[in-house]
Order: sequence, then structure tokens, then C-alpha cells
Amino acid sequence: MALRIKGIFILLLFQCVEIFCWKAVPSVSNPTTHGKRKPPTGRHPLLLVSFDGFRWDYLDHFHLPTFAKLQQQWAHVEKLQPAFISKTFPNHNSIMTGLYVESHGIVANSMYDDEHNTYFTPGRHNGTGWWDDAEPLWLSNQLSGGVSGSAMWPGTGVHVRGAEIACGMRYNRSVPFEDRVRHCVACITDKKANFVTLYWEEPDRSGHHYGPRNSTVMQKVLSKVDDHLAFLLSYLSDKELLGHINVIVTSDHGMADVEQVIQLDSCLDPQMYIFVNNNPIAGVWPRHDLQKVFNLLTECSKYLKVYKKAEIPSEYHYKDHRLIPPILLVAEQGWGIVRNATLNKSPRFSSLRRKLLLVLRTRP
Repeated sequence: MALRIKGIFILLLFQCVEIFCWKAVPSVSNPTTHGKRKPPTGRHPLLLVSFDGFRWDYLDHFHLPTFAKLQQQWAHVEKLQPAFISKTFPNHNSIMTGLYVESHGIVANSMYDDEHNTYFTPGRHNGTGWWDDAEPLWLSNQLSGGVSGSAMWPGTGVHVRGAEIACGMRYNRSVPFEDRVRHCVACITDKKANFVTLYWEEPDRSGHHYGPRNSTVMQKVLSKVDDHLAFLLSYLSDKELLGHINVIVTSDHGMADVEQVIQLDSCLDPQMYIFVNNNPIAGVWPRHDLQKVFNLLTECSKYLKVYKKAEIPSEYHYKDHRLIPPILLVAEQGWGIVRNATLNKSPRFSSLRRKLLLVLRTRP
């Protein structure tokens, strides 16, 4: 079912942008091959909007009048299951490529390349090669003769296979939502972009800090997100784009409470392993004796699942890439993973594998 729903979402993207539908299921075995592409047909542009960490059931538990109105007027999928792992960078790249994480190579928000002893983090991710395993939709569009734009979608500003998005605004958290919208609209009206993406950090940032069930705080946060959506629609109307543009509003993952943590240093010597946390999932690279480290971790907590890379469940689609760790840790919902209490900088609340999707399809 997850594969089918994911396929519907990707087909919506490609149908709206008028790229060949075969690109929705790219060949992983030969990802760099570019044949001759059919140029865009000049149909309505697509604006793809992501509100990070928007739980699918926020619509049921909070007063969000703009979202509620669009639920009635637009196509609405009740909930979607993100790719594993349910983190910002992997899932935004899955949306952008139509691929599972193991195929596009952005396997986590924080990654470690043991071959080159280098790290990828949300604040340091522009290095050569991290993004080149798969062709994103914005690049497919440009190779087909279209113009792509973006306001801070994860990966904006990165060179992929030697190319950069034509009308991009690089990530800067201090830039207001309204300015991001203005940039996206300018890409469409001035640069004639036919595919544009827009990213906003909330409600993810507040959800991680305060928790998705903090009704007082999250109502304020989500009301602001609702206001942002209302501004977007109003601005599109002012620019006479409504009725001439397709809009998809979605998210990358949901949010769940984390009530307790598992401290790995209480289970094994910290000198025995390299640790990369993507709470409630973590990667472990044993410095020596993988089997010994694996055995110790399996005894660490009954709330922790421990997998050797080759034994990661196939339904995760998360083992056939060199950046996936030799040992993967998956905490049960409600639990987090840290090295120790002193170094516990992990969010109090973790990502959840359900999110929202709203679609406005302009009639031809």
C-alpha cells in the first residue's frame, strides 16, 4: 500500500509538470543516462509546497480554517507514509526523485562516509557527490527544456551532476515565508518557470521542541502555518495565477512523542564505535569487531531493534547503499537513542511515518 500511495504522489508531480511518466520510475542501474527529452508542452506550472513535519491528523485536532477549506475544495489524501527513514532530507529527496532512500543516496539528515571519513549534516551538505546518485525532478525538467525554481527546498543550491536549479533561493532560516512565496512567484512570472518548490520549517521545528500534543503551543504554531497558506493563496490570486497554476501542499513526515531514551554508552565502550544519530534511528560503525558490538547492542534494551546492514527488513528499502551503516538501530515509538545523558542533544520528539497531502489541479 505504501508503494502504491507513493506512486500516486509521484505521478501527480510528473503529470502536472509534463515530464515523461517513465521518469517516475527511473532506472537505478544506469541513473546518468540522458536520452533526448520531449520539451514541456506549455501547460500550467506546478508549485509544490512542503510544510515540514505536518502530522496528518493535525487537521482533525486543531482549528485550521484555510486547510479545512482546501480539504473541501481540493483533492485530499488523508495520510501518506513517507520513505524510511522519516527525516527531512531523505524524504524531500524521495519526493523529488520518486525513489526510495537507498536508491537516491540521501539516506539520513546526518550521514557518515566511512570511505572518505566525511560527514553530511543539514548545515553542511554541499560537498561533491552526495546528491549525484539520482536525477531530481527539477533537473529532469531543465533537461527537457523547462525552467525550475525553488525557495529553500532541501538541496537547493547544490550542484547535481554538474547542474544547478535555474531560479533558486538557498536555505536561510531567517527569510520570512512571505519572501519565499514572492521568490517562487517571480520564478514563474519573470523566469517562466514551469516547476517550483517551496519549503517552510514549521510545524517541524516547534513539534520537535514542544511535542505534537502540546495543544496550547501547537495551536499557535499551526495557526501561523494556516496564515502562511492563506497568504500564499491570496498572493497567487493577486498575481492572477489561481486558475492558471497547479498547487500541491504536502509534508515530509509527521511527529511523535519521545518519552524515554536509550543510552548506548551504558551498553558498550564509547571507544568501540562511531555513532550518527537520526533519532529515533541511529547508525553505528564499529571501530573493531562488528560482531561483538552487534551482540552488545542487542542486549542494550528491549525497546531497541538492532540490524546488521544485510539483515535490515526488505520493506524498509534501506540496505542497498554504501552510506547505510553496518549496524542500524531503530527505537520503538516513544523512545529515543543517545550516546549518553551528557551528550543528549536529541530532540524530545521524533519523526513519525504519516504526513498530509492536498492537491489543487487546475483544469486544462
